[in-house]
This record gives sequence, C-alpha cells and structure tokens, in this order.
Amino acid sequence: MIRSPADFGRFTKQEVLMNSFTYSYPVKVYFGEKAASRNLAAELAKVGQNVLLAYGGGFIKKNGVYDELLDIKQAYEMGKSVR
Repeated sequence: MIRSPADFGRFTKQEVLMNSFTYSYPVKVYFGEKAASRNLAAELAKVGQNVLLAYGGGFIKKNGVYDELLDIKQAYEMGKSVR
C-alpha cells in the first residue's frame, strides 16, 4: 500500500499505474437528532443500496453513528420502516 511519496520507490511502475477514471462524490449532510433515521431510507430509495461512508479517526464508530447507519440500511433492505 502506498501511504506517502517515499513508498513509490518500493513498487515497480506496473504496480503503481492505474486506469484513468472519473469519480463523482456529491455530498448531502443532514444534521440533528435522528436525522439519519428520518432521511437515509429516502436517500437509499433514490440512489440504491450501496453506501460509501467517508470518515476518519474512528469517532463515528465510538459515538455509535456507524452502527446506527448500518441498522437503518439493513432495515431498509428488509423492507422495514425506519423511525
């Protein structure tokens, strides 16, 4: 895994090259208590069931938001109402 420019010296050119691609990362942020449970199911219905959670430092797991989002997603996949 390449973590810094110094790491490039350990890999061959073939290992470092990747195909060209375009990645769109539109962002919508909901704030407030129960914002995820009120809005995530509707967002999943618009775009599908694949979710990318972008976070750093692990605080999302420590404060329970990660598990809350997974529970909402699983309930949505099973056709259950989320509140």
